[in-house]
Amino acid sequence: MVSGDRLTITSNQQDDTNVLITTPGAGRVYKARADKSLQHQVVQLNIGEHSQLEWLPQETLLYPEAQTKLDTHINLAEGAKFIGWEVTCFGLTASEQPFEQGQVSQCIQIKRHQRLVLKERLFINDTNRHLLTSASGLRQHTVNGFMVAGPFTDENEEKKGIDKEPTALIELLRQASNKYDQQGVTGISFVSGFIVIRLLGPDSEQAKRAFTQYWTLIRPALLGIPVCQPRIWAT
Repeated sequence: MVSGDRLTITSNQQDDTNVLITTPGAGRVYKARADKSLQHQVVQLNIGEHSQLEWLPQETLLYPEAQTKLDTHINLAEGAKFIGWEVTCFGLTASEQPFEQGQVSQCIQIKRHQRLVLKERLFINDTNRHLLTSASGLRQHTVNGFMVAGPFTDENEEKKGIDKEPTALIELLRQASNKYDQQGVTGISFVSGFIVIRLLGPDSEQAKRAFTQYWTLIRPALLGIPVCQPRIWAT
């Protein structure tokens, strides 16, 4: 995306369908013009009753001096299931161009039965750029990853206020994360019926390998189908 762009991606999924959406390559948000015109991407994923959607895009590269807003909205109907991730790269590490100038606002939210159940937001600009390096922020890592899967709690349990954690699966995920934590930081939690994985690291390929490994564990448990990687990832 360049200055002034507004990219909208919408998926309206019918009932009782299974869909996997990915992208052929990395998304790029280039340096903004001098007037700092907004570069805005909106992803709207509407998942029908008893349907399954996997949203597995390639990474998004934020060029220095980008001025961007990245919004992802997931709406789940009754019985719908979702697995998705976002991998965001701050600056161009290989070219030694850190994200020292620019602004990004990133929001991922999930609604279930029109009720907000999960919202993740990251905002970086000149007033809080220390978050890129501070212990309470990205800890000097240039890649921020977010993965979410669920719900693992069915409608009857939800109405009763039961949040049944898939403890065995979460333990497997934590064991798998140990091999990646040497290069970064991974946190796995269970929130409102969803497994949430947050990852910080130095490299987008490492982040995607980690998320793909977690996907191989989550997909059979949540969706009841084995993993088959999209052929486009091999091109």
